[in-house]
Amino acid sequence: MPRVARLSSVLAGVVVGAAVTLTAGAAAAKDGAFLVGDEEAGYLRMPLHRGGAVPLEFSVAVPSNGCSGDDEMVLEIAWSKQENYVHVHLQGEGILDPHPDFSRPESEWQFNPFLAETKDIEDGRYQFWIASAAGPPIVFYYAPDPEDPQVGPVLLGSQFDFEVPPEGAIPVALPTLQLFSSPMMQPDEDGNLDYDWVFDYDTAGRGDFPGEFSHHFVTFPGPELCGMNPFRLDLSHLRPYFSGPRPIEEAVDFGWYLRGGLLFDLTIEPGEYYDEAAPKTTTIGTYSGGTAIAGGIPEGWSMDIMAAFMGLAPPIKPWAGADQCLQTFDGFRDLGINFCAPPQP
Repeated sequence: MPRVARLSSVLAGVVVGAAVTLTAGAAAAKDGAFLVGDEEAGYLRMPLHRGGAVPLEFSVAVPSNGCSGDDEMVLEIAWSKQENYVHVHLQGEGILDPHPDFSRPESEWQFNPFLAETKDIEDGRYQFWIASAAGPPIVFYYAPDPEDPQVGPVLLGSQFDFEVPPEGAIPVALPTLQLFSSPMMQPDEDGNLDYDWVFDYDTAGRGDFPGEFSHHFVTFPGPELCGMNPFRLDLSHLRPYFSGPRPIEEAVDFGWYLRGGLLFDLTIEPGEYYDEAAPKTTTIGTYSGGTAIAGGIPEGWSMDIMAAFMGLAPPIKPWAGADQCLQTFDGFRDLGINFCAPPQP
């Protein structure tokens, strides 16, 4: 059965009298977001905005229209477990630069060995990411720095970086997001994007490496253990950690992501992979949002990832770049506090 016909069949089962296709539904999404169905079959449509989900050390690019006009991306997803497919459709008019260039000032750049990427991008491309807000905890290992024992335990890596835990290392478990990505994409010469991505429901994995890689884990460990506040993650020295791609044999089905609550981001990627053998991502985004926050993330607001990790409310905060047509950056989180130091008299 053709995919459009299958999509209409799914929607007919979950929306009374509303057997529509992804493309037909996109224009109506301007009226708001909604989700119908369940893990077996369903349909989601929602607008994505700049700043909806901004992790630490993350830059948000300025749209190609200079923030004039309709600065919104429309996302639709339809799925059927029985027919084993998920259909993603992204649509935006004049809001993406074809083959984008992106430059970061020196003040917004520190090389990160656990999320290696280039500082600037020339002749780039785009990639869409789907994340579960309920990734499993993973273990990180810390040990004294052999070059400077006075520094205290430093981050060696996670459970995915070692076949055997380093001897004598201190294990620390942290919550994660789990995510996978689409193939690379480009808008047309006018900046319009009308993109479809279809993948198997039972094997959610990287669309640019089908049958090879599944998902990644992302979280925010401290580079030094003594810089992490044991009670307040938001008051700690943290940096992003992005695991290498997990093999396709570890892929979970799309229902697993639905149960965890979804987050979405459209990133700007270099024209060639930084490391094709172990592809990751950049920390440069455009349009984002998610269902992990009840009611969605309103325009001008951003998911507060630190609050979410600590189980605190509210889960959203005003986005610093709202109402500004500027490249924005969520800065480095380092308070310069040594929590291992003895208390002062």
